[in-house]
Amino acid sequence: MTLLLVAGAVGLWPFDDELSYCRGGSLPPHQASLWHDGFPSATTPAALCEGSVVEQNDGTICIDGRLTYAQIAEALGRPTFAPAASSISINGHLTGGSANFVFGAEAAFLYDFVKNFRVDGIKYDAGPDLTNKLLAASSGQIDGVCLKPDFAMPRPAFYSISSQWLPASAPLPEDALTGASLAFFSLHSVVVERHTQSETDGTSWGASLGMRLFNAVAGIPLPSFVVSAVPGFLSLTGLLRLAMIGGTFSLDSAPQPLLAPGLAIENVQIDTEWSTFVAAVQGGLFRDAAALPLSFGVVVKKIVPAANATGCWSVPTAAIDIQAPVGEGPNLDEYTDAVVWPRLAAIGSVGLHFGKRLPAGSRLLRSALDKYSSCGAKTGLSINPAACYHPMCERAEAATEFVYPSSYYAA
Repeated sequence: MTLLLVAGAVGLWPFDDELSYCRGGSLPPHQASLWHDGFPSATTPAALCEGSVVEQNDGTICIDGRLTYAQIAEALGRPTFAPAASSISINGHLTGGSANFVFGAEAAFLYDFVKNFRVDGIKYDAGPDLTNKLLAASSGQIDGVCLKPDFAMPRPAFYSISSQWLPASAPLPEDALTGASLAFFSLHSVVVERHTQSETDGTSWGASLGMRLFNAVAGIPLPSFVVSAVPGFLSLTGLLRLAMIGGTFSLDSAPQPLLAPGLAIENVQIDTEWSTFVAAVQGGLFRDAAALPLSFGVVVKKIVPAANATGCWSVPTAAIDIQAPVGEGPNLDEYTDAVVWPRLAAIGSVGLHFGKRLPAGSRLLRSALDKYSSCGAKTGLSINPAACYHPMCERAEAATEFVYPSSYYAA
């Protein structure tokens, strides 16, 4: 394979003659609403992604510096795995512990694709210590990563989406979540999506238009107060997809079946075994006494680890993303700790994605620390604030004073 070298500062996102931004100069970095006070300037700076990509002869994809998934795909000239928000930097994603991404009908863990990585200039091969080295940037600044060729390997060119609607108030049939790829829960309904690889010759006009319309509507840059003012706004996602999305799609035109809108929200990602999640839902999670508040929405993604998984999860996993309007963070913390955690913990193990909301001092966070500890991540660390790049770098039950790497931000 021909050697490919593309510098992130050379025209990937030419907002500026010199700087290449992760999300555009007018947008704050991801999760800035939670950790804004830690930025190295008085106002929220723009996140910079000015790294480079090299595709080696064996197909290994190596990223030096910081780049977003969208920049990587553009540099390679073909679609790849990516999270719903492709403007997330891969470096930031690596700190989350259970970061996942999607490519057509496949959903996988980022750690399973890591071949080697660099922390503070030192190169490490992926192995049993992977989570311990990367979780919450506890070992230092992540300078680069090489991903296995599977990250961008050709796949069947098409995949299909089918959906099923169910009332939230009624018992779910035992097979409702069988074969599910995505599930959307709200106070009023459940929508289940099934994504399957397809050998068809093309995308139907109607399916393509539906996906484009949905992404266009979801991508409208609404101010955060709209999300709070419209009752049940976040719970409409599943119903909109049910109405607008279905059929067969091309990987070239829609490599990710779900794109995250650019809305400011509070959200937490709770991880558990898929079997635990299904059993909890059958037992009433997000329904009966555990019903969601009207303003909340839930998106659940089924993640299938690699056979030789190097991360913390080695069985099919549910990534449960619970969303609330800005300002309802305390209510979200109370609901996840008092309602969701007991239902899941009574059946299986419970973890958290450390790139989203982390309810300090909660049973949920303690459970997540126990989960990461069980797969080799040391907890209760003592780190000099000058070398702490994440609010949970000490992997304890409270946030830590930390510093954003100044090289990653434009003041």
